[in-house]
Amino acid sequence: MSKDYTPEEIAEMHDRNENFIGKRADFEKVRLYYKIRAELERLDGCTVGGYEPNPHEQNALLWLDMPDLIMMDGEAAGRLARAISMADRLSISASGGKVRFAFGVERVWKD
Repeated sequence: MSKDYTPEEIAEMHDRNENFIGKRADFEKVRLYYKIRAELERLDGCTVGGYEPNPHEQNALLWLDMPDLIMMDGEAAGRLARAISMADRLSISASGGKVRFAFGVERVWKD
């Protein structure tokens, strides 16, 4: 059984990257992902996670979890600031005694 989609439904699927399959990586964006990750991994007392670039997602995501109270020296603050400035998107949330910074790298795939 097939379904006829309206233009609005097609636009919504496109916006959610539904059925996206990348074919050529944008290596500048892939390198950017790993540069951000390298900065975050050098922050003591924090946990880094993420979804590495893969051909089924157009964007890549990293996150940094830190305690809700943390003291950073100038070097650590600089690392965090560099990671923030390199990201295409940033989201900050707090829950359960931690603060999460989510870093987005957009359009990792050219097609």
